[in-house]
Amino acid sequence: MKRVLLVATAIAGLAFAAPSLAQTVSGSVGITGSVADRCVVNSSGGGETFSDTIPLGELTKSNGTLRGDLQGSSAISGATVKFSVTCTGSSPQVTLSATQLTAGLATPPSGFSDTIDYTAELDLDKAAGGTVPYTYNTATAAGPSTAPLGGQLSTANNNVRVSAYSFATVGGQSNVLSASPSYAATISVSIAPTL
Repeated sequence: MKRVLLVATAIAGLAFAAPSLAQTVSGSVGITGSVADRCVVNSSGGGETFSDTIPLGELTKSNGTLRGDLQGSSAISGATVKFSVTCTGSSPQVTLSATQLTAGLATPPSGFSDTIDYTAELDLDKAAGGTVPYTYNTATAAGPSTAPLGGQLSTANNNVRVSAYSFATVGGQSNVLSASPSYAATISVSIAPTL
């Protein structure tokens, strides 16, 4: 009887000692994030502005009239500046405007001028290839020129270029330019995210 009891106790112990079936738990973890629609200047550590100067030097020929090379329909050497800009959006909004190149003197007498019109050009490289030009002529433009790029901006270096050409003396090319050490103009560029 002891043996039977011992065997019965051993069997009962095995029944209670058997491991219970493991239960599996599963789940999932999502990862989310976002990228803001923005444009930054690469060369300034991600800043929002760029600037440079197009130095034309002496504007006149020996007779005091505007240099002939400045009157051409393309930019002379040194009249183009380049920048590297990154935009994360699909088609940035681009705005271009410019002011006349002027010495800001009192009204010059007949036969003289202190103001020069020109064409400002902004060239943007697209990621899909090609370049989109924007132009602004200070003699004929009524306000800033604004239009979407029509695609993503390239991420290549120097993908934004600003130039000036087709300079023309206000009042006529035969007018003598008044002497001044400070003829100045501003070309304004805005490359804004697509909102």
